Amino acid sequence: MKLMVNGKLLDSEFSVSPGHGKQTFFITLKAAGEGRNTEYAPALEAILIRLQGLQGIITNACVISGPALKVDSNGLQIPLTTFSYPIGLSQTPDFGSLRNELTQGQTGLASNAKGGGGNPRKKMRLEVLIPGFNEEEFAVVAAFLSRDL
Repeated sequence: MKLMVNGKLLDSEFSVSPGHGKQTFFITLKAAGEGRNTEYAPALEAILIRLQGLQGIITNACVISGPALKVDSNGLQIPLTTFSYPIGLSQTPDFGSLRNELTQGQTGLASNAKGGGGNPRKKMRLEVLIPGFNEEEFAVVAAFLSRDL
């Protein structure tokens, strides 16, 4: 799916699927690079802000790129420095900082980059607990996240 921000359709794709438990959802952002998903960062921040409106709690965030899945079939957890899991989005004051930690934390995971660096816009899966929603309602959550607020 694509999402709208301020009347503009962003060049970034995401999906929502049922998670591993009641009220849990997987939100997956496709990787950016070479002219695709060029607005990964603003899309991620918009999704985080919209999840706040649903009282979302990020219980885990993983890189699930092909190389990461070769290391661990469940993906590689994104390390955070300021925030810690679980992240209650209703108490998060700065979504730009959270977005930055989630993207910068990806750079060293399953990377071939020498001397540091790496891609900060890899395929990422957020595991999110959303109170009041059953996992069967993933299409409702996806529609809410994609609409322009």
